[in-house]
Formats: sequence, C-alpha cells, structure tokens
Amino acid sequence: MVTKKRYFRTFKKPLRWKGGKRFLRYVVLPAFTAVVLMLVVRTMFFTQFALSADQPGLDLMNGDRVLVNRAAYGLHLPFEELLGTPCYRQRDPQRGDIVAYYAPDGTGEILVDSISGLPGDTVTTPQRGILPAETYLAGASIVSHQQLVGRIVCITYSVDPDARWWQCLRQDRLLLKAYYD
Repeated sequence: MVTKKRYFRTFKKPLRWKGGKRFLRYVVLPAFTAVVLMLVVRTMFFTQFALSADQPGLDLMNGDRVLVNRAAYGLHLPFEELLGTPCYRQRDPQRGDIVAYYAPDGTGEILVDSISGLPGDTVTTPQRGILPAETYLAGASIVSHQQLVGRIVCITYSVDPDARWWQCLRQDRLLLKAYYD
C-alpha cells in the first residue's frame, strides 16, 4: 500500500497563523526592519526634492525631482545638535558642483544652485569681501558648510505642473545625470 507520507515527507506544511510568535517573526519584524532601514537611508544618505522654480543655467525645470547625495560633503547625523558632533568626514565642494542647501534667511526652504565661489575668493554679491573658511558662494547666496544638504546626483523624473494629470510626466526627463563643469 502506498502512503502519502512516503511521497510528501520532504514537503513542509504551509505557514499557518496559529500563534503570535510566528506572526511577529514573519510579518511584523521584517516590516519594521524595512521601515527603519528606509528612514536611515533617507535621512543620512540619499533624499529627493521637488524643484518649484526654473534654473535655466543648470538645465533644471519647475517640477523636476532631483536625487541628492546627503553624504557627499560629510555624514550628518540626525540629532547632531544634541550630540554635539556637527559632521563626520567633512569634504569641501568644488567649483561648479550643483548643490542643495537651506536658504540663508532661515525659512527652512531648500534651494538648488551651483557653487561659484570657494573660501578665499573675492566676491561682490551680495556685498564685497573675501569668503571666510567653510563658506561658499552659491548663485547670489553666501552659504556655510552647515547649510549644505548635499550634491545633486540626477533628475529622477519630472512633472509638468501645468499639464493635465494624465499628461503631466515629462518623458524626456527620466533619470538624467547632473553634469558638472
């Protein structure tokens, strides 16, 4: 007589949600780990911003979503004000880098522009003088190293805000690399 056990003994029974331990192990723990890992990557290494104005000199348009490398000029910790460590492995931007930075007026708005002045350069906008250490000229703004968010890596996608919702995605602006001088 042939039994099922002889032919199916190598197969495991399907997962049944009979206990809380299995549910925690196979559903809750992987979901929690994925969310924490995503938050760490998003706050420390890469993030994405939407532009709200055209930047014709940088070939950026209103509606572009840009990917920013937050660790390009040093690794900033999320609670660096409390810990007292401002930045690890601080690197200086080069002339021509397209960077994202917090607005100098303190509103918290994020702006995108190209670095045109380095420490020691003589500048005339907004006032005449020599840039001190760890300050840079981005467009017409003088930006300190602490205000830098990161370096623009690419345009991930672009949305035309004036188009209809089914025609708003710009097909020619998907995953465009940011070019530097």
